[in-house]
Amino acid sequence: MLVSQLYEFIKALTGIEHNLENSDKELLRAFKEKYPLFDSAITSNLSENFDLTLNNEDLLWIQDVFAQRWNNIADTPADYTFDPKGNNIPWITFARELAKVVKRPYLMILIPKLEPIDPELFSRLEEDQDPRSIYLSDDARTWHRVQGLLERLQQPSAVFSTYDLKKIMPRALTLSEMFRIRSKKGDELAKEIDNETYANLWDYIIRRIAPTWQQKGKCPEHLLPNLLEVIESYFNAKARNQTLEGFHQKLKSFTQSLAACSLDDINHFYGIEIFGRNQNRYLVNILLDCFTETPDLEEKLTDVARWICRFDPTMISKCENLIPIYKILKVGEYFDIIHLRQLINKLDADTAEIKPQIQVFLEKIPATGEISKEIIAEIKKLYAFRWQTIKDSPDDYLRKQKGENRSWIRLAQYLAGAGYIEANYYKLLIPTLTQDIDSISLDLPTNYPLSQCILSEDEKELIYLPNCVAQHRANGTFYHFSEGRYRKLAAKELERLPFAELQFYEYYAQVVAIEEESLPLKKSTVMAIKELVNGTLNPYALRLGHNITAEQEQVAEEAYFKFFEFVNNLPEDELNRLYTHAVIWRGQKRNVHEILAEVQLNETPKVDKSSAAQTTDVSSKANISKDQLGEKKSIDTQKEDLLEGPGFTKEISPNETLKIDNNSAAQTIGTPQEQNVIRVQSGEKESPATQEEHSLKEPTVAKEIPPKQRECIAFAGQFFAKIVADYAPQEKFDAAIEKISLAALDEIRLCSAQLVFREWDSLDDKEATRRALTILVSLITHNFSCVWGTGTSLQFWDQKKNMITATGKELFNALEYALDNGDFSKIRFIYTYTMRNIVKRALAQKDIIKKYTRYKDTLDWLESIKDESMFELKNQVCFEPDLLLSVLTSLTDKFNTKTCILVEHFLDELVKTKMQPENQYQQWVRINVEFNKLLNNKALPLRTRDFILHELRKNRDVSNSSDLNEKVAHFITRRLARVSVASAKQHGMFNTNPGKFNTQYSEAKKNLEQHFSSFDFSLKKETAITELISQFKTEVKGIINDRNIAMIKYLESLTKSIPSLHVGEDPIQMEPISLRA
Repeated sequence: MLVSQLYEFIKALTGIEHNLENSDKELLRAFKEKYPLFDSAITSNLSENFDLTLNNEDLLWIQDVFAQRWNNIADTPADYTFDPKGNNIPWITFARELAKVVKRPYLMILIPKLEPIDPELFSRLEEDQDPRSIYLSDDARTWHRVQGLLERLQQPSAVFSTYDLKKIMPRALTLSEMFRIRSKKGDELAKEIDNETYANLWDYIIRRIAPTWQQKGKCPEHLLPNLLEVIESYFNAKARNQTLEGFHQKLKSFTQSLAACSLDDINHFYGIEIFGRNQNRYLVNILLDCFTETPDLEEKLTDVARWICRFDPTMISKCENLIPIYKILKVGEYFDIIHLRQLINKLDADTAEIKPQIQVFLEKIPATGEISKEIIAEIKKLYAFRWQTIKDSPDDYLRKQKGENRSWIRLAQYLAGAGYIEANYYKLLIPTLTQDIDSISLDLPTNYPLSQCILSEDEKELIYLPNCVAQHRANGTFYHFSEGRYRKLAAKELERLPFAELQFYEYYAQVVAIEEESLPLKKSTVMAIKELVNGTLNPYALRLGHNITAEQEQVAEEAYFKFFEFVNNLPEDELNRLYTHAVIWRGQKRNVHEILAEVQLNETPKVDKSSAAQTTDVSSKANISKDQLGEKKSIDTQKEDLLEGPGFTKEISPNETLKIDNNSAAQTIGTPQEQNVIRVQSGEKESPATQEEHSLKEPTVAKEIPPKQRECIAFAGQFFAKIVADYAPQEKFDAAIEKISLAALDEIRLCSAQLVFREWDSLDDKEATRRALTILVSLITHNFSCVWGTGTSLQFWDQKKNMITATGKELFNALEYALDNGDFSKIRFIYTYTMRNIVKRALAQKDIIKKYTRYKDTLDWLESIKDESMFELKNQVCFEPDLLLSVLTSLTDKFNTKTCILVEHFLDELVKTKMQPENQYQQWVRINVEFNKLLNNKALPLRTRDFILHELRKNRDVSNSSDLNEKVAHFITRRLARVSVASAKQHGMFNTNPGKFNTQYSEAKKNLEQHFSSFDFSLKKETAITELISQFKTEVKGIINDRNIAMIKYLESLTKSIPSLHVGEDPIQMEPISLRA
């Protein structure tokens, strides 16, 4: 570049100096100082100097000046991409000339940090490109073509969006990007599209595209409090005559939060129509006005505040400038009893029970006066009553926020905004809630829409599902953060998940639910991991900056060598299970392969030069073999090698053997099956064929990878300790680890995944449930022999107390928590726990005290659990309630009257139990306790007892719902006939003549069967018996004679509540066994 070109540029700027901004004047002064155009010495030799060229130092200096100017004018009216005319003309002209010399697009001179490639079309910048033809992204580096956006918007079903270079999915345009598009000036930008003339791209977007934004998505309600803060900061700054720096910081924070929302929700938000005094505006235009602080911004922001308040009356600002709109809208402190009555009148009474309560309540509210505490108390009662009627139904607030629920939510918002109830008005809608803030964001739960939440199992908090999704994306666990820790969603919570917004259930079903669960490990493998923890989990090493001693490091190395030696001898299948086994600790999900690889990372990559690298092909389906992990080296020669990693090895002597994966283990992602295995071996002889095969292969060269910090061995030890606790939370580690709280072993055990050792793979949940419930029935019914003073009384439901042994109490302790809570999701773990740690341990006790205090009867009972003979078919005395109902109702016709009455009384108890609110497992136990009473009843003939058991053991499959309902109806019909005849004194039923009991019974039964023939038996299994009883009650009331009173009393006896007598002298502690160390 010639000096003359530089001087021409300086002259051009000097000619318009009177129009320049101060920043441009400073840059012009810098040019003149470095290149004095009117210096006398230079003027005398002007023509000669003009032919000189600028050196590299000059070129770099000039480019730095361009960079300074860009920093000064970016996003101002002088921005090149807004308007290339005016003061920009000399700079653009000079940049074009400079670009030819430095061989870069001139736009990269004007905007130095500009990327060379468009992320959408992957096109490059052109030499003669108009600066207005591009707009910049938020990073001020990435650029997009204006014409490219226009062409895409003209396509059918186009979405207002853009793309990033490293992302496949489109994203919404940010406010900064749209500000830059809107700011472009010039008549040349006008476009004629479909016979319509548009001034520029922004004009086209507002007139043609913006009206479609509200067709998809929804308003991101959680951002409205932030938007209100932006508005408040503006008015507060104006009122105090302060700069708007704080306002712009709030606006920047708000735009960043908005960018995190979904594409459809962002566009929906942009397209919100704000009603103003003179005209309506899209919210996006008002937000863009905030960037330039337009003169009418105060009026526009007032309009936005009014819209926010109408959208959610809880969002009331304390800013004095906004008080007039709150007075008009009658919100906040201006909410009065007149508007309260209006809102209560608008409440949708969706159930018959609610409507009269609303009317009674309205009569109590005065037409004028204050809203008293008594009125608010009555409102809370009304909401509490309604919640009980709609919870977990289609009308649940969490399932439906519009329709009839809209008026109830609206009233709660007005009350919260006025300060009559807590700001978290969700606690009025759902009275059981105790949560005041979201555990992650520390925001009010009401900042987030109910449609994105589910109710926790204990109904005390709302689970905000976006937090669960974010946790899964970050750490691999779809967990909820509660009470200071992450936890898995309970079964009840997962049942509620499909009723939240569809996107969250789809994410769970399509991403989380399909994740493969880790296959269980053998007990010996878990115990080997325990030994590794004992040698490597130094609690003090978990402190930041703490360095372990050389002795402690040696212990850790020896623990790893011992572990590798164990792993080296594992069968291939078990090794693969170990490597892919996942563990979750403090919300992070990792597998053993990743942990081991990160523990062994190199700090200084080294390549083995002395040992011959031998490659082994492994098919995509092959598992990593035990050769990958290595035979134990001499401790003296390999202490430094152990943790330097399997990625590269040190030089080792020929008699040392280290079989470690040279390729895959250096990578922390991927399964063993997906990676090629490179083994470094020495000391092994190969066959000639193998040597020839290897000689034909190219040698594998280990590539040096960037240094990466090794994982802390102690921190990895916590993950390994978690694996042990997942299988055996009662296992104790070394005392030095147990006694130091830094190891967090209590927390680790509290979070046990309750996995079951591989040895129990043949035991499924159904069989484990049957066995656990059978043990409970046996505990309640077995007549234990105890030495005086050593027994413990056991009380279950309404059953009489049974004296059990200390071991029996332990068994009941272990099973009762699941029984009382109806949660048998971990029953395999609970059952195997009782077998390992209670039954087998008790039988192994041979001390003198147990020898003389434990009776043979108890030993035999425990032995029947251990050898599983108690659960064999030939000894089975506990059955599914539906099976008992199905089989016994079919057998009653075959029994004599006395036996029939015994069986029918048991069936009465069975039906009555199934009508109770207790969970299905408690019902199972009580029904089988009553059945065992029937079997042990001396009035039941032994042959009949054996016949009943034979039929039950033979018919293991339960009838379908319709058949079972029909059998229940047939049984109740017979019982009603027997009751009606038994109550007769002079006349039979339906005006029949008095006669023998059997004759009357048969005739009554026949007439009742005809009367009940219209019953519908296609009922849901869960409510079948309840609905059948209701049908019977209705029909019996229609029978006009003196017998229906006795029949109604019988039906009412079936629905009568069974009182619980669970108040024994020695109450059982209810606690999950996973907490027991």
